[in-house]
Amino acid sequence: MAIQQQLREISGQLQDMSAAMEDVLIGQHNDRLAMFLSGEAIYREALATSDETLQKSLTSAAIMALTNASASLQASLVYEINSICDKYDAEKGRFVGIKTEKLKEKMYLINSSFQTIHKATTLKAAIYYKEGEYQSQITLFISFYGLKLEKAMATHSNTLAW
Repeated sequence: MAIQQQLREISGQLQDMSAAMEDVLIGQHNDRLAMFLSGEAIYREALATSDETLQKSLTSAAIMALTNASASLQASLVYEINSICDKYDAEKGRFVGIKTEKLKEKMYLINSSFQTIHKATTLKAAIYYKEGEYQSQITLFISFYGLKLEKAMATHSNTLAW
């Protein structure tokens, strides 16, 4: 009887720790999204600024924030894709060892990350175009579509089609 009570307590503690870890992961994801929103807001400020020096400085800061957000989200996206695909059993044709609710949460993070990466890349491309930085714009597209992101998505495309 005492052992069963201890096991229940341990189980409860593990559930509490798991919930706390989820909160941390969601917080990190939100921080990455906020970094994108920051870059977007800074660029809006740059467009509204009449001082050319300040406008260039704000534009540069916006590009930096968008780059940081995109890089952080790409790393997170690759991790999430790999963590889901590690749970896929091709022989059984289904995911094993992950609950449907958890899988939905991870797919939400993947979709949210990908959408934000795309928005950040599009905004940076628009900034480069407006500034006449066509080489930077081309380099951006090559780096975005040529990174490990594409490899991870292509490698696991059948699994992600779930």
